[in-house]
Amino acid sequence: MKSVKLFATLIVIALFASCKPFEIITEIDPTVSFKEYNNFMMMQRLESEMMTPETKKIVANAISSELSSRGYNETLSPELLVKVMVITQGKDAVSLDRVNNFYWGSDTYNYGWGIGTGINRVNYHSYKEGTVIIDIIDRDDKQLVWQSIATGAFKGSKKNSEKKIRKMIGKMFEQFPLPKKRK
Repeated sequence: MKSVKLFATLIVIALFASCKPFEIITEIDPTVSFKEYNNFMMMQRLESEMMTPETKKIVANAISSELSSRGYNETLSPELLVKVMVITQGKDAVSLDRVNNFYWGSDTYNYGWGIGTGINRVNYHSYKEGTVIIDIIDRDDKQLVWQSIATGAFKGSKKNSEKKIRKMIGKMFEQFPLPKKRK
């Protein structure tokens, strides 16, 4: 009995551990001193097939906020260019609904104990999963100095709340070389 409880607990822990909303990968050019830069500019075109104009504005504002909190100023003659891309991929999911797992009789035979083994319904669900890529480029050298990729972002939802987007952008900038300045 103890082994069954232990096994069930391990399965629940494994399920919760695998429920990450997104995975973030960050690359930094180690030869660059980010303290030498003073300003940035968001490139006008946020490339995406699934982002609404409102979502693009939220993403741009979240990135501007993150960079401003680190001491950078947004200007039209920048040292750093910020480029954002969202790449989407169609995904399919299948789920099985089982009912009557333990019953008195069945739908056909209304007598006797039994265990239902049939699958009553198969559900197919198609959704899009997005990967957000933020590139920060040195304008003079035309070199990529920082990149962050969030895989699994915007998973399955067409409506992305501002809070969720700001959280994702914040997680992406956790690996940025300059910390946020205290106010």
